[in-house]
Amino acid sequence: MKPLQLKLSAFGPYAGITEIDFTQLGEGGLYLITGDTGAGKTTIFDGIVFALYGESSGGAREPQMFRSKYAAPETPTEVFLRFSSGGRVYEIRRNPEYMRPAKRGGGETLQRAEAELTGPGELLVTKTRDVTEAVKEILGINREQFLQIAMIAQGDFLRLLLATTEERKRIFQRIFRTERYELLQQRLKEVSLERAKEEKRLEQRVRQFIEGLSAEEPFSERLSEAKAGRLPYGETEELAETLIKEAEQEAAALRREMEAVERTRDALQLQFAQALEQTKQKKNYQQMVEAATQSEEESRRLLQAFEEAKAQAGICDALREEAGRLSLLLPRYREWEEQRTRLNQKEAEEAKAVSERSKKQGEAEQLQDALRKIRTEAEQLQDTGIRLEQLKHEYAEAERAQSELKVLSEAVALFEENYRKTREAKRAFQKAHEEAVARQAEYQEMNALFLSQQAGVLAAELKENSPCPVCGALHHPHPARLKAGAPGQEMLKEKERERDQTAKREQFLAQRAGELNGKLALEQEHLQKAAEARFGNFLFRDLKQLNQDACVRLAAEMKEKKRHLEALEAQDRRRKELSLLIPETERKSVAVEEALSALSVRCAALKAEVAIGRQALSERRSELPEMALPEAEERVRGLREQVGRLEKNREEAERRYREQKEAAAQLQGQMKALEAALSRETEAPEAVEQKLEEAKQALSERRTALLSLETRTASNRHALTEIRKTEKERKEAEEAYRMLKSLSDTANGTLSGKEKIMLETYVQMSYFDRMIQRANIRFMKMSEGQYELKRRSEAENNRSQSGLELNVIDHYNGSERSVRTLSGGESFQASLSLALGLAEEIQSEAGGIRLESMFIDEGFGSLDEEALRLAIRALADLAEGSRLVGIISHVSELKERIEKQMVVIKKKSGGSSVRIQIG
Repeated sequence: MKPLQLKLSAFGPYAGITEIDFTQLGEGGLYLITGDTGAGKTTIFDGIVFALYGESSGGAREPQMFRSKYAAPETPTEVFLRFSSGGRVYEIRRNPEYMRPAKRGGGETLQRAEAELTGPGELLVTKTRDVTEAVKEILGINREQFLQIAMIAQGDFLRLLLATTEERKRIFQRIFRTERYELLQQRLKEVSLERAKEEKRLEQRVRQFIEGLSAEEPFSERLSEAKAGRLPYGETEELAETLIKEAEQEAAALRREMEAVERTRDALQLQFAQALEQTKQKKNYQQMVEAATQSEEESRRLLQAFEEAKAQAGICDALREEAGRLSLLLPRYREWEEQRTRLNQKEAEEAKAVSERSKKQGEAEQLQDALRKIRTEAEQLQDTGIRLEQLKHEYAEAERAQSELKVLSEAVALFEENYRKTREAKRAFQKAHEEAVARQAEYQEMNALFLSQQAGVLAAELKENSPCPVCGALHHPHPARLKAGAPGQEMLKEKERERDQTAKREQFLAQRAGELNGKLALEQEHLQKAAEARFGNFLFRDLKQLNQDACVRLAAEMKEKKRHLEALEAQDRRRKELSLLIPETERKSVAVEEALSALSVRCAALKAEVAIGRQALSERRSELPEMALPEAEERVRGLREQVGRLEKNREEAERRYREQKEAAAQLQGQMKALEAALSRETEAPEAVEQKLEEAKQALSERRTALLSLETRTASNRHALTEIRKTEKERKEAEEAYRMLKSLSDTANGTLSGKEKIMLETYVQMSYFDRMIQRANIRFMKMSEGQYELKRRSEAENNRSQSGLELNVIDHYNGSERSVRTLSGGESFQASLSLALGLAEEIQSEAGGIRLESMFIDEGFGSLDEEALRLAIRALADLAEGSRLVGIISHVSELKERIEKQMVVIKKKSGGSSVRIQIG
């Protein structure tokens, strides 16, 4: 990047518009930026940095602070920079955010930060952030890298020279962004500590599970040693296995004892049950003796009752005979009743059939009438389907036409929009053309004045009888005169640039207007062809109205067709319904006629059956006695119930007597069985119960002992499993910790007995070595081969960090010492060389970016005449080719040694100005 032109407006100490033309300094070489203190020498670099990145070169000032306190309120604060990069020229215009006078209403308003970047071709970037990103892409470096490369300040590079390892580490971390290595170091340390904690936690967990082991004599003392940590892990594990094995053997012995006690308990339970049963049997026997006496008395009473019931049952035969005689007449009475009931049913059926026949007759007449009406309506709707299909086709055609008209309407609207854009483009071109003509006229007028002025300058040197350098004439009767107010070369160039810019804009707008006009003509041609197919011949200006009228007419037609279509669809649905309804109604009519014929036949048959039934009923009634059927039935029922009661009483008395005899016999048998059972004596229940309780107590004691033993065994087995598992995890954690600890110590430079070089420092050492190698090229030249920088390879001791300390080799006496021993001038030479080496290294890291402009700020006052000469020679080598190197300094000797100078003058009225002088 090389600056070509810089304009500062109301920027810092520059109150008005200050223009700096870097092209006057030539393609390359050294130039001096000099002037009064506070005049604004460094502000020139600030302006370049602000134009490129929207920020100042240092962190002390925000962009909002760039507004000049000397500027007039109406003067805008902005920076314009024209620069070249990669053989291409770019222009940036940028202003900070500041308060400016309001254009309306008085007072102040906020001027927002704005930026604009233009470049080759049609490159145009706006918005501050987008411009900054575009600059980064063009230059290939960000603001921080640019500051490290393009500006070398005395305080910064002297601080880098004399810094300690820790200070230099922080500087390199910021420059080369090596924070990720520091983060890796910290993370390794953290992970290592975490692994250490994990190993300790697992070790404590193993101790906790060992504490969970339990044992009794003779192992309790040995277990106490394990819990106290006095046994190795292997012996502790072996002890736990022994405890589990011994407990399992003891449990097996207890189970065998429990089985023997359970057999004894079962035998005693059976014996106790037998003793209880014998006691119960004795009590039951006494109760049976008493029951036998009562049973004999009950048998005598029931026998007497049985004899009495047999005597009363003797009259049953006479009662049965009377009931039989009456029973023979009951079926005939029932037959007469049934015959009368059937006759009533037939009469009811006859009346119902007559009623149904009448209803069917009316239904048949209704169906015939409905069928006639349906057939008439169906004949009227016969051609509805054909008319419906025809109307649907017409409506579809109307919809298609409506769609075409809609497309045509959209095309007309698009044409009108493009016509408006074309008209605006033509007006813009016309305006640009007028402006270009005006600028061309202004330029021609100014150029004529300038050439006339040049002729006046030449004429002022003419002498009589001396040849004119233009035409060679010896006599000059009418020499040109100098004119007041003639423009200078810079003003003419500015006017020429304005003319060229307006000409380019005119050309661009002409091309754009032509493209839009051609596109519009093509659209009109296509639209004309599309509309002619519908409207025939017409004037194009009437197309929109024609289309709108057609849309209105078509919408009205479609509305009417839609109404007719809905009516026809309803008629067609009715036609389809009637086509299904006619056969259905015919089927119903036939069915009703058939039912009516059947009902007529049934009515005649029922009438005959009723007449015959009435005659038969009268004849049967004359054959029966005067007694009515209910009276006869009641008499028969009473006689039979009386016979039943007498026989039931006899049977019940007999049953009770027989059951009593059977119960008495059963009781006697039970008494004999109990007498046989009671003849065998057994042990008393109380004695047997005591023995049973003793057996249960012994079994409970052994069960409790077994449960305690199994619980302890399960606990010990679980503890042993966890001990083995946790010990395995602990060994793995211990191995991981050793590996991570070694890696962390290596990365953090804390290996015992080794140099304290951290990973980040190691990376920075690589950058530092390349910087020193680049710096020594210039330092050797500045010191005429006496001094060479060297990174100290070892620390002062193994307890402090090392790797970035800097020594100097004195080739005159072969010694190596700290750079802090150099004199002030030597320190300046060394620090300048180191700073230049750093700048080159940063450019290399940025992908080989080469900046064709550099600024060096102060520091030359500490050099003697010879050192100053060597420093300038080294910087001149740096500025070889097309690189411009600007030195910002007050040193008067530099004014004598450097021909190209940029003089910054502080005005007494406020503000500063810049003047470039050569030689």
